[in-house]
Amino acid sequence: MPKSRAVSAIIMIVISALVLFAGNSMMGKGMAAGLADGTYQGLSDAGMHPGLIVEVVVAGEQITDVKVLSHGETPGISDPAIAEMPANIIAAQSTEIDAVSGATMTSNAIKEAVANALAAEPGYKVPVTYADGTYEGSSDAGMHPGLKVSVVVTDGRISEVKVIAHEETPGISDPAISGVPAAIVESGSPAVDVVSGATYTSTAIIEAVQNALASEPVGAEEPAEEPAEEIIPADRVYVDGVYEGSSDAGMHPGLKVSVEIAGGKIAAVKVIAHDETPGISDPAISGMPQAIVAANTPSVDVVSGATYTSMAIKEAVTLALEGAVAPTVYVDGVYEGSSDAGMHPGLKVSVEVVDGKIASVKVIAHEETEGISDPAIAGVPAAIVEANSPEVDGVSGATYTSMAIKEAVALALQNAK
Repeated sequence: MPKSRAVSAIIMIVISALVLFAGNSMMGKGMAAGLADGTYQGLSDAGMHPGLIVEVVVAGEQITDVKVLSHGETPGISDPAIAEMPANIIAAQSTEIDAVSGATMTSNAIKEAVANALAAEPGYKVPVTYADGTYEGSSDAGMHPGLKVSVVVTDGRISEVKVIAHEETPGISDPAISGVPAAIVESGSPAVDVVSGATYTSTAIIEAVQNALASEPVGAEEPAEEPAEEIIPADRVYVDGVYEGSSDAGMHPGLKVSVEIAGGKIAAVKVIAHDETPGISDPAISGMPQAIVAANTPSVDVVSGATYTSMAIKEAVTLALEGAVAPTVYVDGVYEGSSDAGMHPGLKVSVEVVDGKIASVKVIAHEETEGISDPAIAGVPAAIVEANSPEVDGVSGATYTSMAIKEAVALALQNAK
């Protein structure tokens, strides 16, 4: 071989080795290359629910730890992603990895939060604020059950944490009981390290604080009423035909159903269009229609692990059946019924039927909250008379009282058929 050709070959080998070394070096460092050692935090709203926060530790231009500090994801569905994605990101030194099957949205939120963390300055903490007030929470994660804490929030920040009850072992638990609350106040978050030698007590305190902050403040006024599901009786008779309804209550909008009525009963329910997540939604799409047909009502239990899809199917069927309700003729008379479905038990109504129709509805006894319940007590009876049916919309802001009135009227009218 000529000398010049041999030299060229050697140069090419050296260049190839340098490129390979540089490539391997970059691959080893990954997305943390060039970053200063430290702890980074990032936020993502890309999950099932907003507010997923991660903490990323960088050392030697390597991602050495990833923790999900807080999230509002759905328990059960999100667990595999929260358990597996941090380790997968560390192994790959990158967020360019596959999502965990069945928990795609949570996986994507973790990846986005890690990317956002590494784009921030080391030491940056995602600001977390809470509603001012005093909260209480408990945990059974300690050496003994029943550890209870009080948490005070002032100006949106945790200003005080106290362990107000526990059965932990004296001496062993003391460092955690004194140290963990102080650490939580200092960091402004329950996402703190456990105290060495008192791990169980530390974990219980952290969990109790998390539970406290997820609850209503102690001594808060009665909360505004949450929407309650309308209970549709199983003995309802419908007009034969095929009806369609749609709902946006699922993971994605546009779920559509077809409902067939035969002999006055629900004979078939089919999901004819949807954009729900394959795999997660399948049990609901196959199981909910069968359950509704068997019960002759959409008021059935949701399928575990597919709650949103289940609720969308129930709502779509309910809306479809609005056009299939057969007119009801009642026996004339005055009837009474009561319900415990309100904010407080014992709501009682009087229903008068004239010429086969509901002529008047009166709430004759109740213990509902004054002010909050007034619109329902005034408006729901009038709506029932107008519709000649207790199956009317509830009054916004007084849903539980509305449901109690409707249930009490429905029970009263059982004697009028």
